[in-house]
Amino acid sequence: MSKISTGHRIRADKEKIIELYKADVYVANIALKYGVAIGTIYRYLRQWGIPVKRKPRQHHDKTVKKFYRYRSPALKAKMKENSRINDKYIKYVEFEYGTEDQKLIANILRHPIIG
Repeated sequence: MSKISTGHRIRADKEKIIELYKADVYVANIALKYGVAIGTIYRYLRQWGIPVKRKPRQHHDKTVKKFYRYRSPALKAKMKENSRINDKYIKYVEFEYGTEDQKLIANILRHPIIG
């Protein structure tokens, strides 16, 4: 059994892809079905002479999970304790900005102390 390449499969299903596209199926969903990038579907449609209409934002059926970092209650407590300890030792300084201060800060940033 020989494996058919993606390009051959897309060209073989040309009529079906055109029909789906004209039925206002999202290009992202068509691309997901064939396992290719969205731009590939657009490229084939242009090659086949189909006028391409871009939609503002195309969403595909796959739900996109937002990144959420799970932190255990023990870790959250440790982070809170570290913040409390560090706040004790960190000195907050307010700067009055002037041209001389800006030159000094720029000079410090240009020349790293550690290195």
